[in-house]
Amino acid sequence: MIEQKPTIPDPVSLDMFSRGTRARGTHHILQNNLVYQPIMHSSTIYLLGLFILVLVVTSKKPEFPTEELCELYKEKCEKKLKKNNCKERKEECLVYAERGLNVTWNFCMFANNDDEKMCRERATVDYEVIKDVVMNDTFKYDFEK
Repeated sequence: MIEQKPTIPDPVSLDMFSRGTRARGTHHILQNNLVYQPIMHSSTIYLLGLFILVLVVTSKKPEFPTEELCELYKEKCEKKLKKNNCKERKEECLVYAERGLNVTWNFCMFANNDDEKMCRERATVDYEVIKDVVMNDTFKYDFEK
């Protein structure tokens, strides 16, 4: 009986420019004629760079006390304005304030090439405007109601 020895793959078929089905990049031959392909370091570097870029670009918008503002509005609504729908108005206040601040932040970041300092100042001014509108009971988020 003839024992068949493992064969070393043809170096041409391992060439990264070869048209063979086995050629998918740089290969290395280990002991016992095992072939492996190392991790593509350049793609790893690109992915790491992309991840860092995403962290830098996605800046966090400032937080404002919209929950507290709308709770104060609800108290004013119940005690001073004596309305029947104060709970619903509080929910509407939250939607109005949060969406208003989100629109301001997103538009400012888009229009000003992601100038975070400038947009923080603009969001602070916008919060003061929203606070005045809410406390004067002149807001209405859903105009269809």
